Amino acid sequence: MFPYYRFREGVEIASIPVFMTRLGYTAELGYELWAEEARALELWDALLEAGEPQGMKVIGMTALDLFRIEGGFIIGGVEYDPTVSPYECGLGWAVDLEKGEFQGRDALARDKDGTRLRLTSVALEGGGDEASGAPLWVGGEEVGFITQSVVSPHLGGKTLGLAKVPKDLNQPGQAVEAQVGNERIAGEIVGHPVYDPERRRAKKS
Repeated sequence: MFPYYRFREGVEIASIPVFMTRLGYTAELGYELWAEEARALELWDALLEAGEPQGMKVIGMTALDLFRIEGGFIIGGVEYDPTVSPYECGLGWAVDLEKGEFQGRDALARDKDGTRLRLTSVALEGGGDEASGAPLWVGGEEVGFITQSVVSPHLGGKTLGLAKVPKDLNQPGQAVEAQVGNERIAGEIVGHPVYDPERRRAKKS
């Protein structure tokens, strides 16, 4: 095991050279493995064989989306694209405006206070994955939207979504309504992320 957000070269798994990183977006202790394409299936089979006694299971993108939304991880094309400010999608921590001049610095400095929306988590009384993309309303005014939603086991089966809302409304307990089809569904802003906000499991060493 090695620290979160680090990598290792020269690793071999079943005699297959692997580039290993401590990354992922499941909010759990995990690794990403990179190998030559010609040996990828061999590596896959070796991992399944080694993991079988521990009860390891294969999961798909639906489960990964659940983990990433409960863990508050963003993904390109959903929470952000080239037009979205880092302050809007929860990446403001990665911007250093004090490092000196760089391309785009002035625009980012304006965005820091000028960008209206902030990334957060919202829990709804229903809607499931159909709430993805739903507008959010407060007091009869449309204020934001859900980027993607799932039914969350961590919240006891409630609908959980990552959402963009005005920063002055981004407070746990703030009541909202989501327009899902022809139905208005009650909900509220919740602590973000809802699962392991300090990333203790992912950073475990």
